[in-house]
Amino acid sequence: MTEPLLNGLSWLLLIGGLLFFVAGSIGLLRFPDTVSRLHALTKADTLGLGLVIAGVCCCWPPAPRRANCWRGRLARSHAMTEWLFDGVLGLLVLGLAFGALHGRNLYASVLLFIAFGLALALIWARLGAADLALAEAAIGAGLTGVLLFTALSRQPGPADLPEATGTRLRLGAAAVVLPMLILLVQGLAPLSEVEPRLPALITRHLDETGVSHPVTAVLLNYRAWDTLLELAVLLLALLGARQLGPRPLAFAEPWPLLRAWARVLAPLLVLAAGYILWRGASAPGGAFQAGALLASGVVLLRLSGLLPRLRWSFMPLRLLVLGGLLVFVGVAVATAWLGEGWLTYPGGAAKPIILMIETVATLSIAASLSLLVVGEGEEVSS
Repeated sequence: MTEPLLNGLSWLLLIGGLLFFVAGSIGLLRFPDTVSRLHALTKADTLGLGLVIAGVCCCWPPAPRRANCWRGRLARSHAMTEWLFDGVLGLLVLGLAFGALHGRNLYASVLLFIAFGLALALIWARLGAADLALAEAAIGAGLTGVLLFTALSRQPGPADLPEATGTRLRLGAAAVVLPMLILLVQGLAPLSEVEPRLPALITRHLDETGVSHPVTAVLLNYRAWDTLLELAVLLLALLGARQLGPRPLAFAEPWPLLRAWARVLAPLLVLAAGYILWRGASAPGGAFQAGALLASGVVLLRLSGLLPRLRWSFMPLRLLVLGGLLVFVGVAVATAWLGEGWLTYPGGAAKPIILMIETVATLSIAASLSLLVVGEGEEVSS
């Protein structure tokens, strides 16, 4: 009888502490001045932390009558904590998505979108997909956030924005999204009853792919065309961005501290990118994650004034951008002409071919992302 009461009391205390943490965070974001924000944060977080500690203490087992009593209770407490953390993370993602879509202004929406990307990175990390977590944090939150802020800085003033009622926009969005959602649910519902067979097939033939990680085997062997088209999409995005016209970037004088940190962080980012590229054959990683890290290093060096301007007219930079797609297409043509088919690698050469493709693709992705973020165009002389 005591155990259910303690568990119920523990739940109440933990939820109460969570509510105080949420209230303190809202006060930090909403209060008008620094003193009010600090007051809300310190009071609410202190009380919330006390409630959480009290809830954990209620979960702590008493002196057991059996030798393994505390182990079972500790396992249940651990499972409850994980469930609570995952539930809060899921609600956080939904709340951030709603705030990004219905923010009062574009600036707040962009900030919430960046936070949404970071929360998604945490979810991927919880699911054990470290490569997707890194890619989401670097590209989905970092580089995309920079692009959104750049686009926001070019928006016209409030008087120049077109007038549109919120009701019409919501009705139009609902008319488009709801039929698609119904079709998607109808298409995915039967899949819940189907036993997946692809993981077993991939594991059975993994030795033939030249790599020991199933994700890399799928992306660069079984479905190599998808990866080739992803490189083509990235190139088209860069070419489309260039059609918007020249973009002279005026950077302020960087802080000395930023310059010092850039000199330290840039080599570390290069080493991390090389490690993730190499480990992609046997662990989460690969060209896109390594290219995002290299691009973040280039952006950091450019913002700190340690790199010259990145221009599309610079021929080595053009070759880097086009290199990944050209090498991929060249391998496809060579395997079709000399081998058994398009992107069907010969038996003993699969690993070196995949490593060559991923290395060139890493440099190409890094160059493309760097040009998208800090690349500058040239004024056309009349």
